Amino acid sequence: MEQLETKVIPFEAVYNFRDMGGYKTRDGRRVKNGLFYRSAALGKMTLADKELFETLGIKTIFDYRDNNEAYHNPNPVFSNAQYIQIPAKGKHAFEMPTNAEGRDFYKAVSPDMFRDFYAQMPFNNPSFKELMQTIQNPDNLGLVHHCAVGKDRTGIGGSPYFTSFRCT
Repeated sequence: MEQLETKVIPFEAVYNFRDMGGYKTRDGRRVKNGLFYRSAALGKMTLADKELFETLGIKTIFDYRDNNEAYHNPNPVFSNAQYIQIPAKGKHAFEMPTNAEGRDFYKAVSPDMFRDFYAQMPFNNPSFKELMQTIQNPDNLGLVHHCAVGKDRTGIGGSPYFTSFRCT
């Protein structure tokens, strides 16, 4: 398997922010740089982070978090960006814990619930369907998609299978 250099963008208070460019598609092409980013929540951005973000040309912020998560850590406002928030937790009714360290995660979500969450989340998910429609319009790119920590929901939404678009 080919090793891919991770393109981490060095924010002060935003974790796991990466350019998804460079991934190889099924037909051998590569996703272009500067069009598709993934990240953890953006709400804790410093002034320097906001200035750096503005240089990336991001036009769309796609948020997989539920209303409770977004309320406790709202996205910063960027006048040139559109915001799309569609929770990606599928059929699960549990509220995601909002504490920054995630200490209460397994108090709210049991291991069985989490396993079921992963088993059904990728299928017929309105959030991922909307992401696929959104990225088909070049006017919506650059796009950053994120959840709370940029791993689970964002990882599924940004898997190399899904990113086979806008290639070189």
